[in-house]
This record gives sequence, structure tokens and C-alpha cells, in this order.
Amino acid sequence: MARRICAFLPLVTCISSVALAEPTIYRGTLGKHDIVVELSDDITSAGEPVAGRYFYPAQGVDIPLDPVSTNSGKAVLDEEKACNRKICTYPGGEEKTKAPVEARWHLTAAPNGALEGSWQRKGASPLPIRLDRIATRAKGELFSATPEGLADILITLLHTDDKPLDPAVSPYDILKMQVRLQEGPETMWGDVAFRFVVDPRTKVAFPRITRLESPIDTDHPANLYLQSQHWRWNLDALSCKAKQYAGLGWTNIYPAESGPDLGGIDELTIQVEYLSPAIMSWSETGSIFCGGAHPSHIANAVTLDVKRGERFDVSRIFRSWVPSSIGDNKRVDLAQARANPNAYSWGPDNEFRAFLLKRAKEKGNDLPGECELGDVIKDHLEVSFKQGDQAVFALNGLPHAISGVCQGAFLEAPLRDFRDFLTPEAVDYFPSLRAP
Repeated sequence: MARRICAFLPLVTCISSVALAEPTIYRGTLGKHDIVVELSDDITSAGEPVAGRYFYPAQGVDIPLDPVSTNSGKAVLDEEKACNRKICTYPGGEEKTKAPVEARWHLTAAPNGALEGSWQRKGASPLPIRLDRIATRAKGELFSATPEGLADILITLLHTDDKPLDPAVSPYDILKMQVRLQEGPETMWGDVAFRFVVDPRTKVAFPRITRLESPIDTDHPANLYLQSQHWRWNLDALSCKAKQYAGLGWTNIYPAESGPDLGGIDELTIQVEYLSPAIMSWSETGSIFCGGAHPSHIANAVTLDVKRGERFDVSRIFRSWVPSSIGDNKRVDLAQARANPNAYSWGPDNEFRAFLLKRAKEKGNDLPGECELGDVIKDHLEVSFKQGDQAVFALNGLPHAISGVCQGAFLEAPLRDFRDFLTPEAVDYFPSLRAP
């Protein structure tokens, strides 16, 4: 069950130096300001100069720390200065290979694992740094020992599945999400209700459920899933803004002349389309650009199994929604696929696909020929729901060449219209189907 792939973020960083080390996370102060720091290795045992990154919680944007030297529990790192075309390119437009330096860090390890040192901009008085060691990432992650290599550990995780972030794998990133959210008004739909909450640093508003017949709290499985999805958008946005630094992906087409931004993620429209004690659907639409060949046009429809607190398994509603192995498209056992859904391709079988296309044509929603191809509908069909127990079928995540033609909803109809394709379990999610 695929999630979005944001083409504007790199999935692989091509750097020759690769480490199997123990990224270490610290929390403390730089001068009078709170900071969180991640270093590519423990400086007391590192065999080569360590790299790092850090953020101020109020901003949440990574600032790269480039390695200079590490020896006997002491480390020197250069903090990068944000790029622009004037300081990071030559007059002819070619990008400079060396990042501009904002300040130099000197760190010394204490016996208790803490770090102390100084931050000094050239020609200015130093500011004290005091850091307490609070976590390490789980060992075993292979990464390049650079600021971008550290960032790519998370980026790879974000774009391979939609599971909640694991504190053992992403302690630094989870700390970044610990910010007081702004709460919007509650929306009541009968005996269910929700409200939007906003991360003030990204302005991304995302829903949380407040009532399912009775009030629920933030620890409900459904809300933990919604929190995870909100964090993913926030982390994507902050990663885009961090591209103002050479060490985190700056190119001469980013940032724009107006300065570093969130790539349009702050302008996404998130809209709740359906909510019941069993199912929730929402839409995500917008246009995102954070460097690259072209913008990514987002038109996601996401459905949540409220009781399970996980992405909804469409095969629980439609018997003709089937899993197949990726590559050879061989149909696989349903129970086997449900145990590891992201390892398989899911979509309608040929009978259901033909029925959907027929109904779309009857409603005057003919799809262009290239959109009707079996692999397009099988691999890129999304099912969501709207109030009134309406089922919505849309194409999404398409190759750029056909996304402008095919992407979006092509059929919306009452679930009753699909009675011949429904499972017996469907009435557990939509009690209205029990009525004659």
C-alpha cells in the first residue's frame, strides 16, 4: 500500500565515505539558546573526523556541521553559512564546491558523556556550548558521514513506508517534532468530531480525531497514526528549508530569490472527507517544488482504519481488491500479503477494473486511453470515501508524463452500487449496508 514519493527529496546520496557508526544525539544550549545536535559518531571513540547537524527547536531547520578534526575526545567542526547565488556560485553561475563557513565549533567530551565547548564566528567573541548526551540511533544503519548522510537516514525511512517513526531509529527527528501545536475549532459530524492542529514552524494543518461517539485522546491508535502522517509532512517541509545550506543539498536553482522556503508544503490543502467510528478519509492537494526537474503535483486520498490505527486495507471492503508480487504481477495469498502489505502491489482485479471503467463512462467520465491501461489502474488506483457512504476512485502517483492527464478522481458513487464486489466484512465498516 504505497505512500507518496516526493520527487523533490533525494533518496540516495552519492558520497564516497560511508560509515557504520553510532550517530549520537545531544541536547543543550548554544549561548542562551536551546539546541539539539546529532554527530555522526561518538567523539570519544571515533576513528575519523565527525560530521553533524543541529537545530533550534523554535525553527526546526537543520544547520550542517562539517568535519575538521577529531582526536582524543576533542572535535572541531565548521558550521555552514546559508547559501545564496552570490556567495555559493562563481560569476559564471558554476556552484562552488566548498561551503561558506558561519562559525567554528570546538567540543570536548566529559567523562559523563556530555560535551562542552565554544561557538565562534570569525572576529567575534565565543559563545559557550553545553550538551548532554541523550540518545543514539540504532546501530546497523549504513550512511555517509556527512550532514546530508545523517539527514538521508530519515528521508529513506519517510519514503519507503508509512509506519510511525521508531524512537530507536529516529530520536533526533522525533525531538524535532516536540513543539506546541496550535489547535483549530472542533468540527462535529453527528457523534464523531475532529479538529485541525498546526505546527507553527511549517503552517501545515492536519486533523486529529476528538470524538468517536465519546471523546478520545491523543494516544488513541488513530490519532497516533494521524500524528505520524503530520510529522512526515512537517519533516519534509523542514528538510526542504534546510536546502538553503550547501551541505544539505543547496543548488543554484534553490533557494528562490525570495529566500529559503518550505517548498509549497505549507500551502497544502488537507481536507477531511469522511469520518466514522470505523473509517476516516482525507485528501491532500497542492504543488511542491524544492529543486529538481519539475514540481510534484500532490493529489493524495488517504484512508485510515480507525479501529486498527493503520492505513486502511481496501480488500476488507472489496473482494476484488487483490495483492500481487511486484515485478511479475502474480497474485498472492491474501493473508500472506496482509502480514507485509508494503511488499506487494495492490489493486482491482480485471473484473472490478472493467466495472469501474464502465461506470465511469456511464457517468460521462471517460478516461483517456493511456489512463485505462491495466498496469496504470492496477498500480495507481486509490480508494477513499466521502460523507454519505460514497466511494471515490482516483488515480495518483503516476509517472510525470501522464500525471497531468490522468491524475485525480474519475468515479464517485454510493457503496451500494458496488454490492456485487463487497465482502461480508464491509457491513462492519459501513453499517448502512445492512439496510434493505
